[in-house]
Amino acid sequence: MASKCVCQICTCGRHYCKHLPTSFMGKGEKPCRLTEYNAKFKEHKLNKVEPFRPEIKPLPEGKMENKTVQRVDFQPYTVEKPWVRQLEVWKKPPGNMEGLTSYKKEFTGKHISPPLAIRHDAMPSVSGKFQGEPTYKSDYKKWDASPMVKFSQPSTWRPPSQKLDGESTFSRDFRYSYEPPRKSLKPANAAHTSDAPLDDKTGYRTSYIEYPLPPKYQKEKEQYSVPQVPLDDLTTFKRDFQGQGGPRMQSCRPEVKAMASGDPFQDMTTFKNDFKAWPIEKPYCHLPDQYMKPPGKLEHDTTHKLAYREFPIKRTQGFRPASANKQVGNFDGKTNYSIDFKPWEVSPMKVSVRHHYVPPVNPFKGISTQKAHFVEHPINVAKSYRPQVTYESNNAPLEDKTMYRREFTPKEVPLCPATLLENDAGPFSFEKEADNGHRFYNLTNKHLSQLTVNRQQVAVA
Repeated sequence: MASKCVCQICTCGRHYCKHLPTSFMGKGEKPCRLTEYNAKFKEHKLNKVEPFRPEIKPLPEGKMENKTVQRVDFQPYTVEKPWVRQLEVWKKPPGNMEGLTSYKKEFTGKHISPPLAIRHDAMPSVSGKFQGEPTYKSDYKKWDASPMVKFSQPSTWRPPSQKLDGESTFSRDFRYSYEPPRKSLKPANAAHTSDAPLDDKTGYRTSYIEYPLPPKYQKEKEQYSVPQVPLDDLTTFKRDFQGQGGPRMQSCRPEVKAMASGDPFQDMTTFKNDFKAWPIEKPYCHLPDQYMKPPGKLEHDTTHKLAYREFPIKRTQGFRPASANKQVGNFDGKTNYSIDFKPWEVSPMKVSVRHHYVPPVNPFKGISTQKAHFVEHPINVAKSYRPQVTYESNNAPLEDKTMYRREFTPKEVPLCPATLLENDAGPFSFEKEADNGHRFYNLTNKHLSQLTVNRQQVAVA
């Protein structure tokens, strides 16, 4: 009987061979290209799909019609002027307005004496010169410091007598050689002119017909008329409020006076009475070692002084071209703004005259205008037309039986024969392992009939 690999024995689709090469020459990390798709795929010839795009045909010769769907189906309608609601003219109510308030009628003025100013007396000045010695002068002792001695030798450098020309080594060694400019191989960037006139005729210019337009509607502007009655810009507050008279309110704060005494100031403190001076030793100070001058003399010669040779230097000439002389003329300070601008005459602002406050003659009654004229009306609550949502309670159990639960019958899933490959008591015996990673097994005769039955059950399911 022919041997089969794990991919052919498996019936559930979960077992397969490890497609990795096992030979010494072809072994690597890349998987094998042997797949079910490559084995069973059949190539079919495909016909080229024809496009559904219509062919572009040239337009017929002749004059193009200017009729469109909008021009044919459009019907003009008469447009009426929209209705505008006219505002009602304001009418002044009859009678005079009462300017009395609750504050004016109920307020009673009180006479209060003005508060006294809180001012301290001048501090007494002490005559005479202060005689005393601070703690710093009495405790500080100046130490004797020896002057610093300079151990370096005087410098032997002297400024050169010749002037520095300023010419560098590069400008002295480099000699410029003139080279004529090369001929450019780039084509000339010139426009190609033609003697023939430009054909500027378009379909719009040849087919356009100009129609006369009706005159544009212009709304007449209303002329402004100056009112004959002057504007009354005084408010009720400006007219009625003039401040309340009366003396200034006295302060209830007690008088604050500075405490003055002629007795001398007692400057004795607990620290001065209880302090005892203890003897203090001078702290230890480490003295550095005295400097010892090394024997011999210091040589100030360096490699630069010994190996440097002075060369005559010429001053570098500048390569900057001479600036061109600019001709300075008269400055024309006129601008479009100064020519076109015309100052307008501005009239001075008018200052409004405030009238003096005239208190009312009638006393305040204690009732405001809002309380006297306000009429309370009952509030009618709007009726709701929303339907009432009611829920009916039911104690019956929920019917959760579905068609799937009634008609579903569980079926027994047969065991996949690939699971018995690693078992020694199974129906398969290992034969070999191919170079591409496939493992082949042989089936014994006593288990051949049972494997056929399992495959049939899988096919029926």
